[in-house]
Amino acid sequence: MPQQQLLAFRPNTRQKRLKIGTFDYSLGGSKSLLLPEVGYLSRIWLFFVGTLSNSNTMTPADLAPYSLFKRIQVTLNNSATDIYNVSGFGTFLHNAILTKNGRLDKEADANFYVFPTASGNTQTFVLGLQIPISMSQGMNFEAGLINLQAPEVQCQLNVDFAGALTDVGDLVTAIAGTCHAYYEYYEVPSPAQVMQPAVVLHRIIEQTQPVNNTGEVIYTVPRGGNMLRLTQILRLNGARSDSYDQTLLRFNQSETVYKEELRLQKFLQRERYGYNLPTGVIAKDWAYALQHPEESDLRDAINTEMVTTTDAVVQVSSGATLGSNNNFLTSIREILQSAQPV
Repeated sequence: MPQQQLLAFRPNTRQKRLKIGTFDYSLGGSKSLLLPEVGYLSRIWLFFVGTLSNSNTMTPADLAPYSLFKRIQVTLNNSATDIYNVSGFGTFLHNAILTKNGRLDKEADANFYVFPTASGNTQTFVLGLQIPISMSQGMNFEAGLINLQAPEVQCQLNVDFAGALTDVGDLVTAIAGTCHAYYEYYEVPSPAQVMQPAVVLHRIIEQTQPVNNTGEVIYTVPRGGNMLRLTQILRLNGARSDSYDQTLLRFNQSETVYKEELRLQKFLQRERYGYNLPTGVIAKDWAYALQHPEESDLRDAINTEMVTTTDAVVQVSSGATLGSNNNFLTSIREILQSAQPV
């Protein structure tokens, strides 16, 4: 008998959104939620809803207010595989480049952004963040979906909170609140009738290295998968800084494929996202081939498997002031990577 032709996944599934659960904030604490074993996981939202007290008008910390979250992780099988491993500020930045006008801090809204800096007790403090699991919500929505129903898969959301109140602001005296987590998933249709999504991991991983000198600071990209974006944060003398002359991307230490001075870098970021990105932020976006954030093919992606060495270089200005043990370059890489069935 001729083999039955499988139906396409896209028109034969159903998008759904539900709440995963809640957990209380605790200074320096860690909390975890096990995701329900239902559907193909597409994305997660995390909301902190609480209060903040200040002894006087405060100066926010350099990465505030999202520094409330020291680390956000989505892991598979007891942390055997990191799908998402990014700081709170890094997550905010990734939200800012997912869509045009994606900076949640640009307009106060009691549902997802309220950050009080004036003196006062028990003031409303609200932060909302999206944790993308699949590559996009449009043409590439299937890439990176995680089958939560697979018997060999256990998926968990882990949150580490900042260890000191001064990580949010200099005069903060108390923070209290609750985190609410939601998820979006797609129904799993019968594999006997419908083609299932390709087994691909969409991973977003953050790493930080010291900056020891002016001139070229090199982040060597780990080999593995197609790199879609690279977002970097330059911090000099304890604060985010635009004291760099240009950025470069080099293959095999000799072939320069991108060389962009500061003014061009800033122009491209404004063009793509509709807002300027925060000071010290450098966003390299190869998921923009269709001229809209998040909607792209792999035309411009960097296949790190095909290149022996991929170096992302930030050339720190010669006149930049470096402090003592407080200069860092943080790199957040977004990749598509083949995987064993999950």
